[in-house]
Amino acid sequence: MKIPQRPPSTDDILKGLMGDAGRFLHVVGQATGPTHNERYLHWDKLRRLSPPPDLTHKEWWWLLRSRRSGIARPLPLTDSNRRPFHCALSDIAIELLHGLDKDAAGQILVTDQVANPEERDRYVIHSLMEEAITSSQIEGAATTRMVAKQMLRAGRKPRNRDEQMIANNYAAMQRIRLMKDQPLTPEAVFELHRILTNEAMMTPPAWPGSASPTSA
Repeated sequence: MKIPQRPPSTDDILKGLMGDAGRFLHVVGQATGPTHNERYLHWDKLRRLSPPPDLTHKEWWWLLRSRRSGIARPLPLTDSNRRPFHCALSDIAIELLHGLDKDAAGQILVTDQVANPEERDRYVIHSLMEEAITSSQIEGAATTRMVAKQMLRAGRKPRNRDEQMIANNYAAMQRIRLMKDQPLTPEAVFELHRILTNEAMMTPPAWPGSASPTSA
């Protein structure tokens, strides 16, 4: 694997710009955001592209980095020199994350024709299946959506740990539907924990749900 080229020092670039006030004002006046064509580029890729008119690659890099610094947030991770990593969420990144939050889970797609309890329940069950499958896949379950739906609809016993995760998530959400109007108690949390981890753990650890609330 090729190691990306290390970016030039933004401090050194700034020092060079500060020696020429006119040049500095020209660079900072460019209408450049933290991305290029909605792509969050590293220096190793940026240096191969054509910079904006009348800017050098280093000036362009410094300008992008300056825009990113204004929206950057520190992360609880550090590099080899114990300097924290930062994450700058650009507009396109926020839009993509919003789409993921909105669409990754199952949806209750109700139309005007759904006018009776039986149809509404069918849509809710479909949504629960989608949620159980999607959340399990995010957690690492390796199975197709089609096979998972067939298992849940037929009530088939899971054949492996991946299918067990999906079946457990689906069972837990069905249980939550029955518990939604009840107070949330430690016993209820332990019960849901038992459902979610049933035969889905690599080894049988002593998790709280495996014990009674009084002995946990």
